[in-house]
Amino acid sequence: MRVCRGSGRRRFQSCGFASRAADGCLLMPMALVLLAASMPGAGAAENWTAVPQLERLQRIDDWLSQTAGAPAHWRVRSKGDVAGNGKILVESHQKEVNLSWFHKDAKEDAKEAVIVKALHKGGHFDFGHRESDIAYFELLYLEFLRGEPGIPVLHGGWVTKSHVVWVTSHGGRSVGSGLGRTTDPVKMAKDYDRRARKHPIEVAKAWFRCFRSFGERGGFVLTDFKPEQFTLDPAGDIYLVDGPAPNSGPIAEFARRHYRSKDAVYADHIWVPGDKKLPRHDDLEPGRSWPCPTGQNTDCARRSYKQHHCADGHCESKETVGAPEIRACHDGTCDAFDWRVHVYDVAVRSWLLPRIIGLAKDRGAARRLEELSAAMRRHDPGDRPSFDDLLRKLDAW
Repeated sequence: MRVCRGSGRRRFQSCGFASRAADGCLLMPMALVLLAASMPGAGAAENWTAVPQLERLQRIDDWLSQTAGAPAHWRVRSKGDVAGNGKILVESHQKEVNLSWFHKDAKEDAKEAVIVKALHKGGHFDFGHRESDIAYFELLYLEFLRGEPGIPVLHGGWVTKSHVVWVTSHGGRSVGSGLGRTTDPVKMAKDYDRRARKHPIEVAKAWFRCFRSFGERGGFVLTDFKPEQFTLDPAGDIYLVDGPAPNSGPIAEFARRHYRSKDAVYADHIWVPGDKKLPRHDDLEPGRSWPCPTGQNTDCARRSYKQHHCADGHCESKETVGAPEIRACHDGTCDAFDWRVHVYDVAVRSWLLPRIIGLAKDRGAARRLEELSAAMRRHDPGDRPSFDDLLRKLDAW
């Protein structure tokens, strides 16, 4: 499978789209060509609940390797299931993001919003090519956690000789922008701040549900940790729209099958245990222990992105550094970490729980969240509450 080449309108015409410039919108980053739609596509599909979870993942593998067609439980399996026009929203060296709609025959006032994303990559889909890997991990994330709160719905996709396309639900607008670094501070969206001010407990619950889905239940961790990875929809639900890294459990084991041999040629963001060459950071199982021969925190911190670990001291404040286990090195080996780093993240990041607490008009609600925050910041990950625990406590109050 080859991805689209060219630029602007010409590229999307070759993929089945005709794009035109737009006046801007905060939207989520992703790899390869993808579509985000808010309603299911055309055509009857097999009931996905009748298909075992890992079998659904295997269908994606078969589809990407061209040994089978699009999975039978997908509602969208060809480009004719979606509209053909779009507006360019964002362009970067990696991708182009377009706004379009779902039903090609929808009337102007009934169009369902969609997001069309194209990878700027010349070449075929390849395990080991970083953009291909990121796209693959995102597909696994969407399919593995189908039906969970805070996870966009994967409606399906199609392939041609030049590109890969897939379709997910549209989760609203980004909650904010910026990396949370001294050189790139966070700026939150006004709609998000307004909701946090009026409904602090409900916003906190939305965050907890989202993190519970992809972390606690899915075994993923988000290393590219920043506000624009998340969206808020009109109903108040929060979605993680950029695929996180498979880190533990069955999802990581499934993904790792393609990256077992240290003698194979992989991207410099996949680490194979036993390989002495360490990547700049790790897109697969970043929480796995790897060597830290110098004993420096930065040896281990590089498993994640700088805006996540903040081990270099350049985050917005000293309080916003990542969980201690991300950068901990003992006896020449990095400590392992899992989804519990995100319990810590939610408590300390200036744009997460601290912002909700600061904005809340209901100071009684703010005090309840502060009580939770203290436990979430504990040094030992085993002493932190789970997101399930946090949601139960909020429901009990």
